[in-house]
Amino acid sequence: MTIRDFTPDDYPIIADIQTAIHPDTPAVPEDYIEYDARRDPKCKHQRWVVEVDGQVVAAGQYDQFVWMYHPLKFFVWVRVLPTFQRRGIGSVLWDHMSAALEPFEPAVLISNSRSDIPDGMRFLEKRGFIETHRARMSNLDIAAADLTPYAGLEDRLAAEGIVIKTCRELANDPERDRKLYDLEWILDQDVPGSEDLTRTTFERWKNDILDSENFLPDAYFVALDGDEYIGMSNLWADRASDMLFTGLTGVKRDYRRRGIATAMKARAVAYGKANNNSIIRTFNEVNNQNMLSINERLGFVKQPDVIQYEKTLRDGVTFCDDVDVSPGSSE
Repeated sequence: MTIRDFTPDDYPIIADIQTAIHPDTPAVPEDYIEYDARRDPKCKHQRWVVEVDGQVVAAGQYDQFVWMYHPLKFFVWVRVLPTFQRRGIGSVLWDHMSAALEPFEPAVLISNSRSDIPDGMRFLEKRGFIETHRARMSNLDIAAADLTPYAGLEDRLAAEGIVIKTCRELANDPERDRKLYDLEWILDQDVPGSEDLTRTTFERWKNDILDSENFLPDAYFVALDGDEYIGMSNLWADRASDMLFTGLTGVKRDYRRRGIATAMKARAVAYGKANNNSIIRTFNEVNNQNMLSINERLGFVKQPDVIQYEKTLRDGVTFCDDVDVSPGSSE
């Protein structure tokens, strides 16, 4: 067994490893290539692969995310091909990665697993990680979805002065991008578990969202009251399949419980039907009952939970320590 640094030639195999572990969430090399190309320079990152008899059978990395940034907090993962698991490969790679992190004196390590992969959960718990958040993964069979109950919803909202437009339809608004940036930050802060979020610059947001190759301008829905952007719901393409992923769905507090989020979600389902997509996948914090109820009424079906784990190495460090996260901060 040999551990070596990742090279660009390894992109296909790390995508294959993810697909082998999560066949319901396939990956292609381009997913990792774009992610690496868009990483903020201030975010530390390192990736390794493990070879057994010349075959790459595992990969691991540490990383930092600009939208949850703290210089002493790191996101880590280890993945081993199923046919090579239970041989100690993941443990050796974990030890290697942990040693590489020591010079940074990390305060907190963050990782995740899924409720249908108990070995992954045990791997983290054995190393001192504890569960901090749990997200419900849900799938909608687009072809089977019935939109009949929502047929008059947008007309009713229009009578109240609320209209829904796509990002493409808003292209003539010179302030569109800045309005979307500000709206997303407002909505993000009401998402359960959002206390760790840090606001990125407008330029970084635009690079990661509007300039992403998975961005769908006709599936990015915005609710408006006059010129004010009051809500959003968006879908993202998947390179490896015809599945769609839901991004952020939310409405400003003063406009909630009027059916606006439901109308945008129904519009998203209609987009999937028109484009012959198979599944819409979404993730919701397990205690976000309002959004879970909306999804259940639309026909979303529960899938395994995605569980976030954390391991505290140094007490007394918060995400805001030594980081300016005010709305006007550069990053």
